[in-house]
Amino acid sequence: MIEVKSSIEDVDREFENSKVKVTIIRDLHELEIGGRKIGPFKNGEEIEISKWISEILADQGIVKLREQDILDMGALSKIHWKETIPTSRQLPPLNPDIYCELRCLIRRLKKDSKLDASKLKDYGKAISLSEDIINCRLLGTTSLPNMIFMHSVPSTSVILLTDS
Repeated sequence: MIEVKSSIEDVDREFENSKVKVTIIRDLHELEIGGRKIGPFKNGEEIEISKWISEILADQGIVKLREQDILDMGALSKIHWKETIPTSRQLPPLNPDIYCELRCLIRRLKKDSKLDASKLKDYGKAISLSEDIINCRLLGTTSLPNMIFMHSVPSTSVILLTDS
């Protein structure tokens, strides 16, 4: 059975503290971030750190995030395509962190669009595809029996439905 988190903030906190693998692209002496000491690390090393720390270090050009760990427009389009196929009565499986990843993608594209106006199109498309995915999920979950529903949707979906 799916463990239902008490709030979206709990889900976000858990997501931000989840571990991700990154590659060091610049030598790093010991560093303190948020009261946590990390390092020293050498260029080329692969380490596992909290997601929120990896984003800070990536912004500073110290680490490179693994491509497979980042939701991009190509992956979002593929998810959208799977969600909108009307041939199945079952909801396709989704990564349990999909809504957190969507928020990260949208935040990143919004930030990028302020620096590069050509990214504004991607930002708008990401919002549109995300809304379609959420609407398909909501439509699909309302037509499924409760037992199937609880096993086929990310826990954040359950929170969204139970908190409203």
